[in-house]
Amino acid sequence: ESFYSAPAEITDEAIQTAVRFVEETAYHMGAQVQVKAEKREEEICVSVEGDQNGILIGKHGRTLDALQYLTGLAVHKVVEGRIRVIVDVEGYRERRKATLENLANRYANQAVERGSKLVLEPMNPQERRLIHMTLQEDSRISTESEGDEPFRKVVIIPKELTNDFVIYVEKFQRRSRDGQEGNRGFGDRNRRR
Repeated sequence: ESFYSAPAEITDEAIQTAVRFVEETAYHMGAQVQVKAEKREEEICVSVEGDQNGILIGKHGRTLDALQYLTGLAVHKVVEGRIRVIVDVEGYRERRKATLENLANRYANQAVERGSKLVLEPMNPQERRLIHMTLQEDSRISTESEGDEPFRKVVIIPKELTNDFVIYVEKFQRRSRDGQEGNRGFGDRNRRR
C-alpha cells in the first residue's frame, strides 16, 4: 500500500523504461513498432505506431490494457511512488472513448423510451468509469455497476421504470456482411426479472 501512497516524480529513467518495455514486448509479439513517450502532468503517455497493431490492441482493447498494466509494473520497479502509465496504439483509446460516449447516450435514450433497465456488456474499470461519467449529468437515468470482475457491467436505470424487463446489450457494434455498421442495438435477449 505504501508503494502507491504518493505520486512519484516522473524521471527520464521512468520514461525510457516504459518505452523499452513496450518496444521489447511488441517485438516478442511479432509487431514492428515505433514507440514514443512523454510526460503529461502526473502521467507517462506512451504512443505506439507501426504494423500489425491489432495484435497489440486485441479484442475490445484487452491486450492493450494488459500491455499498459505490465508497462506500469515495469516503471514502478525504477521509481518509488505512484505514476500512471497510459499506453495507446494508433489513437485507439480516443476512438474507443468517442464510441463509448456515443453509445452510452444512445442506450440511455433507449432505456428511457422503453422504461426498462439496460445492462451493457462487460467492460474494464476505465470504460465503466467513462460510461458513468458520460451519463452522470442525465437527470432521466442513473447508472450503477454490477457483477464481479472481469464480467462487471454497467446498468442504466431510467428514473421512470415502467416495466420489469431487463434488456441485455450483448454487443456494442455489429457489422453487416458488407462491412458497414449494422444493427448496433440490443442483443435481442430480454429477460423478465
